[in-house]
Amino acid sequence: MFKRCATLVFALILAAGLARAFGEHPSELDSDRKPKLKTGGTCVIRNVTIHSAVAPAFAGDVYVKEGKIAAVGKVEAPAGTLEIDGGGMHLAPGVVDCHSHIAIEGDVNEGTVSISAEVRIADVVDAEDIAIWRALGGGVTTARLLHGSANAIGGQDEVIKLKWGRKADELRFNAGPRGVKFALGENPKRSNGGGRGNRFPSSRMGVEAVFERAFTRAREYMAGWKLYAERKQRGEDLSAPRRDVRLEALAGILKGEILVHSHCYRADEIVMLLRESQRFGFKIATLQHVLEGYKVAQEMAEAGVGGSTFSDWWAYKIEAYDAIPQNAALMDEAGVLSSVNSDSAEMMRHLCEEAAKSVRYAGMDRVRALALATLNPAKQLGLGARIGSIEVGKDADLVLRNGDPLSTLARVQWTMVDGEIEFERRDAFGLDTTPPAVQALTESAPVPDVALTGDVLAITNAVLHPITAPEIAKGTLLVLNGRILALGAELPIPAGARTIDAAGRHVYPGLVALDTNVGLLEIGSVPATDDQSEYGGSQPDVRTTASVNADSAHIGVTRTNGITRVQIAPQGGGPLLGQSALMRLSGSTWEEMLTLDRDMLHLEFPVLPNESKEPKDPEEIEVLRRSFEEAREYGRLRDLARASRRSRPTRAARRRSRCTPRMRPRSCAGCASPRTRSSRSCSTARPRAGRWPRKSRARKCPWRSDRCSPCPPRARIPTTPPSPTRPFSRVRECRSPSRRPTTRTRATCASTPRRPAPSDCRTRRRCVRSPTIPRACSASRRTSAASRPARSPT
Repeated sequence: MFKRCATLVFALILAAGLARAFGEHPSELDSDRKPKLKTGGTCVIRNVTIHSAVAPAFAGDVYVKEGKIAAVGKVEAPAGTLEIDGGGMHLAPGVVDCHSHIAIEGDVNEGTVSISAEVRIADVVDAEDIAIWRALGGGVTTARLLHGSANAIGGQDEVIKLKWGRKADELRFNAGPRGVKFALGENPKRSNGGGRGNRFPSSRMGVEAVFERAFTRAREYMAGWKLYAERKQRGEDLSAPRRDVRLEALAGILKGEILVHSHCYRADEIVMLLRESQRFGFKIATLQHVLEGYKVAQEMAEAGVGGSTFSDWWAYKIEAYDAIPQNAALMDEAGVLSSVNSDSAEMMRHLCEEAAKSVRYAGMDRVRALALATLNPAKQLGLGARIGSIEVGKDADLVLRNGDPLSTLARVQWTMVDGEIEFERRDAFGLDTTPPAVQALTESAPVPDVALTGDVLAITNAVLHPITAPEIAKGTLLVLNGRILALGAELPIPAGARTIDAAGRHVYPGLVALDTNVGLLEIGSVPATDDQSEYGGSQPDVRTTASVNADSAHIGVTRTNGITRVQIAPQGGGPLLGQSALMRLSGSTWEEMLTLDRDMLHLEFPVLPNESKEPKDPEEIEVLRRSFEEAREYGRLRDLARASRRSRPTRAARRRSRCTPRMRPRSCAGCASPRTRSSRSCSTARPRAGRWPRKSRARKCPWRSDRCSPCPPRARIPTTPPSPTRPFSRVRECRSPSRRPTTRTRATCASTPRRPAPSDCRTRRRCVRSPTIPRACSASRRTSAASRPARSPT
């Protein structure tokens, strides 16, 4: 595993070094984004595998004339028509994302009110958003720009075709009906992301009341205008009712001129909205996200409501915890017009891969799965007659890939919108012509022989992929006590072994996922389940090991995808985040799961976004630089201290050379002059009984500081532990250049913190503590400690 990690690091270093290998790092300007291939709206695309989204894939040609698909299959084009050789690649319809927030100037929410049906995304389309260019690079040709979900009744949407370097009016695609965004659940009632404030609603029952009040008032508004029109027709002279743009939009919803697309999650709120639409007579085109749609798919199908969902997003908040990856397939099976959406500028570039997950998890037909990202969302927008499939008469919104559109390995070569190339891939790094060499993987050490004892598991007739060796067709894999015993073709199977026939299947090593939060976060919006980050800046010493929840539902989900070991790492804070651990996804406790503790120290290196207006180094870079400088200095001092300890004399030698305040010869080894007197001097004599010398605060000779260098520090003399009920005595030394140093005593007691009375200590010498007598004088006291009654410890 560690060799593979090292290989990954090597690959990253290699990628970073490509700029040096190929010269200056490539740049991308608007001039570079202009496709070199020009069609003028008319061309013929030959030698491609056509994925029409309505039939199985087949080989053929596509004739495009004036931005429309004119012929599909074996076609004859007029002489002089531009011919594009597909080179055996795959041609598919352009991706349609019916839930996007790209290309919107400013915020996507008008969150100050509960109803904002009068606002329009059409007024704030940003044609210069770089997300348009990036989406074209992922094969997206059409996107519906939605208002946010902060309001129960939000603003009106706008559908655009993606074209780079055009004006906003050139992007608009108004061939379908208008739409408006509704929202249910946690977002309109503001359950997450701060306080709820004073805005109504703050509950699901309040959200329902918003619809009741809004459409009741809209009916009254419509009735008022209807009455005005009737009286005006009769010739009456009267003033028109006050025009209200918000009620005008709500009236458009009731008339069916504006279709509803509602953000939702839970089954209960889905049924509530269906009943509200039936009561007031408005049309719901789609339920967006609809992660519990599989629970009420029958009700949705009966109401003729479509469902546009995520493929496998879940657990990022409470209402998303029951999501399943089979949702789109189950709704489709129940007769619901289903699609997958992104709600993300990045995920929209991978919507074909998201649709492919329905094949992986639910065994969905590949043609129907491709329609989840192309034809079905086009129908949900009322644009199914124009886009979404490769059929004669439809707009020539086409994408050429080097592989099956449902494959994660497929790469977009060019994207065509209305018959014109809008995106063309260029090999900026030269990786197509000169791919970098990949280091071969080898086993770090031979696996030790294992005795044939215990139960043997045999996996037979499988295609084995050892990774470090060529694949083995019809191979056999023997497993004993959790270890691979042997693998190869035609291996003898031990008698009594359990056998699994894996004919037609492939066996790979378990995957190892790095930098995950598995077991540290259960539900994203619930802080009580979040143990993946720390506050207070850098925390390099914290570890994730003992915080892993072995009962987390994410462990089983992760195992389902072939991952057997994960590196569980801190995910926030920093820039020094903490230390990770390598865990196997099996065990009842974190100790049973642990493979390697504190395997890596993680840091989050700050980056400057490409969209930043002021290019400057983030402050975190200086924090990292200072942290590393401090660590380097700490290491230097630590190494010096270790070297000093190695050169110090033995304990016995240090004891012989210990300085004590009781012995005062004429000279001190620590003083500069042998004639200087010192209150601390080297001596081999032990202190007298009862004398507990302590470390002096003085560091210089107290006699003549101008003629004496500092004395060496005195080593601490081990002392008897204090009484459980009373602390040690505090001893102070009197230092005077005119007379011999003496000791004064200040005894402290837990019950009576005062200076000892003369009756307690007959001499001015040091008082010491006895296990039985709270205060006892030294051996030179006039009265015996035993002759006096012992004082109670309390």
